[in-house]
Amino acid sequence: MSVSALSSDRQIENLIVRYSHLGDEGNLAEFGALFDEADFVFGELTLRGGPLRT
Repeated sequence: MSVSALSSDRQIENLIVRYSHLGDEGNLAEFGALFDEADFVFGELTLRGGPLRT
């Protein structure tokens, strides 16, 4: 089943589980990749996710 065929609820559940597993494994590159398309909004400040830079 493709991701697009999953319900929003199931996609969120899968993301939370993936987030937890990658954090436990210490896999920071893949953990960070979960936020590639994220926007974090703090008042008037918006931080956009993107590839991990070293």
